[in-house]
Amino acid sequence: MIHRILVAADFSATSVNSLRFVRPFIQDIQAELLVLHVMPEAGLDLPSAVRTSMLEKEKKKKIRKLHRLFGIYPHKEKKEKENLKQVEFMVLEGNVVEQITQISQTKQIDLIVIGTKEKHSLEDYLLGSVSTNLIRKTSLPILIIPQGCTYHQFRKIAFASSNYLTKEPVINFLEKLAVFFGASLTQFHVHTLPRDFSSKKEEIVNTLEMDENTDNYSNITIIRDKSVLRGIDFFIEKNRPDLLALYLSPKSFFGQLIHRSKSKQLVYRSKVPLLLIS
Repeated sequence: MIHRILVAADFSATSVNSLRFVRPFIQDIQAELLVLHVMPEAGLDLPSAVRTSMLEKEKKKKIRKLHRLFGIYPHKEKKEKENLKQVEFMVLEGNVVEQITQISQTKQIDLIVIGTKEKHSLEDYLLGSVSTNLIRKTSLPILIIPQGCTYHQFRKIAFASSNYLTKEPVINFLEKLAVFFGASLTQFHVHTLPRDFSSKKEEIVNTLEMDENTDNYSNITIIRDKSVLRGIDFFIEKNRPDLLALYLSPKSFFGQLIHRSKSKQLVYRSKVPLLLIS
């Protein structure tokens, strides 16, 4: 399901946190890991041979730094090093998004991991420059690790569905992920129709009872709120999932967020990792 993971590292506090998060994660799922650092292009007016030599020295220096950040030291016990054989470190030069996209194709990556600073709104997570451009460039799932988030096995996975009567194409992937971790998978939908605001704030319903023509026989949690984002925040605060998955199809609410220039603010200080699937 997930065999190869790429984590982007820029030596910031957020990327250090994402490295700490991903290390036990890859051991749990037995996946290979590529730790990638992308340097900006150096505009040095030097002879080609000299420039190449300088870049190679700088790359080796950064590789050693990545080793240290990931916890690889020369004095580590042999057994510890054996456990990290599936980890590859790479330093490239160029545009971050373009290099991540290209290497993801070359290395047949299944999941991209990015660390991010603590944001003040869910939309800030979705509209961050690197994550937004990656979503536009790649169809791979992107796991965003908020600042301060620590890894523990996923026991509760939440999926914010844009339509409770249609089985989203990503649900099979999430079901397999839940089975692998032995986790529960809760699909929820924020209902914004005004006539429902007098009803229960949160209600578990059966989709078959709602529409006899549906092919999907499953329960779904309905959250009623005038704001989709506020409804998601309510669900997270109440249910405390270990992972929140969002489907970024072009027609979905979340997909449309990517193309909006302005957005309403929603307080979202959760440490929950976000899995963005497009």
